[in-house]
Formats: sequence, structure tokens, C-alpha cells
Amino acid sequence: MNIRDQKDFAARLEAVMGLYSKSLSKAVLDEWWRALKHMDFGAVDQALELHTQNPDAGQYPPKPADVIRLMGG
Repeated sequence: MNIRDQKDFAARLEAVMGLYSKSLSKAVLDEWWRALKHMDFGAVDQALELHTQNPDAGQYPPKPADVIRLMGG
């Protein structure tokens, strides 16, 4: 991702976390960005979607490692 993706990434992550009734502080959002900024935004977006659709892991809010694992990392 690049700096232009940061706003879209934040909006997407906030929406996904909202599914789990979780909010993100700026500090937590910054940590997510640090963990995933080297990834492609489209791949991150798809992995977040896959996580929410997973009948097992999708019951819980995602963590950066969950996203990375779904991208094959």
C-alpha cells in the first residue's frame, strides 16, 4: 500500500471492525498500518472480506496476522 491508500484502508478496517462492535483508536489503526503497509491494498481488502466470511475465524475480529495468513504469508 502507499500513502494514498491509507484513508481507504482506515475506512475499510473501521467498517470491518464495526461488524464486531469494535472501534479503533488512532494508535491501534497506526499499528495495523505498520503491519500491513508493505502489502497490496487490494489483497488486504480481499483478505479482510475472506476473514468476515470464514465460519470459524470470522466469529472474531481480525488481527493483522489473520490478514497476512489469508494472503498466503
